[in-house]
Amino acid sequence: TESVFHSLGLTDRQAANWETGLNFVRLRRKPLVFVSPPVSGWVLAVGEALPYPVDDCEYAEQLAVGAQFDTLMQTLAARFSEVMFFGTDRRCGFTCWVRASGGAVERALCQVDPEVVANRGPQSAAERQLNLIDLGERAPGEEATNYLFDRLEAAQTAEEERVAAGEDRASAQEAVRKLIGDASFSEDHVMAMAAAWSIDPESLDDIDEEGVGLVGVLPEPVGSDTIHG
Repeated sequence: TESVFHSLGLTDRQAANWETGLNFVRLRRKPLVFVSPPVSGWVLAVGEALPYPVDDCEYAEQLAVGAQFDTLMQTLAARFSEVMFFGTDRRCGFTCWVRASGGAVERALCQVDPEVVANRGPQSAAERQLNLIDLGERAPGEEATNYLFDRLEAAQTAEEERVAAGEDRASAQEAVRKLIGDASFSEDHVMAMAAAWSIDPESLDDIDEEGVGLVGVLPEPVGSDTIHG
């Protein structure tokens, strides 16, 4: 917990248990982050102020957020054997998952609806298991985003053709998803990726482990406009 707190560059340290720490970060009065006590071998850093990867975006403010993310991830990956990041916000179609191992990012996918702003590394086994569309080496921004739109359009066309042929809507959707893949990244996918790579977020409410974590303030990049996810 201490190592993660300092690696994130947090200030204004305050001790807090799970309930207090999570309540603090939900206040949003400051860019607060709660660093949890160890849970099944993992330390969680929770907060809407945390940055996310941005490799292509027309807004300088978002690129500043991406630069801050890269700096933090490099620091964490150099210190810990494995580092994960997960983010979601249904209000703006924000979905993100990142995995770093051995000091380097192996996989990063981030979408701020509708734009794919990060696509690093090959698609993971966990993503394939979820039957997600593989963006391959397509560059974030226009190339990856247009590819997603093309696959969504193809899926919709195939679904309508099946329905017109007499298949019920639910069966048609499932069949098309298996054939084409899922191009609509969602909060459910983020939760599933977290469960596959580290800890199932749905299980956190059942944690009986006691311990004290830390709350701190995360410095914001100048001119940033962080999505709260």
